[in-house]
Amino acid sequence: MKQSVVLLGILFLFSLISLLVLSSISPQSLWSQAIAFLIGGVVLYMSARLPFSAWKKFAIPLLLSVIFLFLLTFILGKTTKGSTRWISFGIGQFQPSQFGKPMYALALTILAAASLKKPKKIAKFFGYVLVPAGLVFFQPDLGTAVIYVTIAGAVILASDMPVQYLLGLLIICAVLGTLSWFVVLRDYQRQRIYSFIHPDQNALHAGYNARQAMIAVGSGKIFGRGLGHGIQSGLKFLPEKHTDFFFSSISEELGLIGGGIVLVLYGMLFSVLHRIMHTARDPVSKIFMFALISGLFAQTAINIGMNIGLLPITGITLPLLSFGGSSVVSTCLFLGIASSAAKTAKPGSVVEFRSFL
Repeated sequence: MKQSVVLLGILFLFSLISLLVLSSISPQSLWSQAIAFLIGGVVLYMSARLPFSAWKKFAIPLLLSVIFLFLLTFILGKTTKGSTRWISFGIGQFQPSQFGKPMYALALTILAAASLKKPKKIAKFFGYVLVPAGLVFFQPDLGTAVIYVTIAGAVILASDMPVQYLLGLLIICAVLGTLSWFVVLRDYQRQRIYSFIHPDQNALHAGYNARQAMIAVGSGKIFGRGLGHGIQSGLKFLPEKHTDFFFSSISEELGLIGGGIVLVLYGMLFSVLHRIMHTARDPVSKIFMFALISGLFAQTAINIGMNIGLLPITGITLPLLSFGGSSVVSTCLFLGIASSAAKTAKPGSVVEFRSFL
């Protein structure tokens, strides 16, 4: 069976859960999300039909186009809750940073496939790593920037970069991470981490969202309160119930069983993507698939982790479930390119996929 058909089937199952829960907690968002899934399905199918060689050929120009959109966002973008992430276009709006993720992964893969053993090539590679991720961070959108960094890290790990360079990179990242706490992170971002460490001290302020999310998850118990009967989501105690905290809404209304079904669906999705990665003969396809899996897994794990109190709050959606047309369509584009990569039949790059992966 074609991988695109399998992925479309999984997308359909995700859409059922997403639309079912949205009809209960945010009916006004239902039709927009339904249209996003329809567009996403078409995007997945059409992008899967395009040969992976074509995706590789246009990867760098597409990423440069996305970087231009990032810059345009700072000029023409719509600012909501202190972040400038969206560009409006009459009947709607879109978030360039979401569509940038597949282009970012593909472009970095192409650069890594040309070998990362020489300092000059490594410097060029990191230019492409830092500019998009930095622009996203300064929107500010810390959550999405973390996903960009995860994708870049996956590409580096899967490439042929010498081990001594990898170790040096880890040290640099540790130093920069420490400095960013004092220099780069904004006050509200630090407050989110403080509230995660000391939840009871900030329960009505910085820790409010996390506390309400955990109450919603716990109150659902095994079978849930039932669609339309959620207290946290229905009475608006739970902020962003249809976006960042969609998993909490699912758990409250459909219980542990509903949350378990969601995890099974993600298991199916990652199983298909893992199979594509290990059956593709082209090393470029393998590296791209590893970056895709890493990015999607990180986004899923971070979102669910913050919903159940295991991770600090950060503004990222739950892939293929949370409300958001840009998120849905861009994820479908990612999956369509993955399906295209599954069709690669012969080696086409210099670098070899790191053996231990």
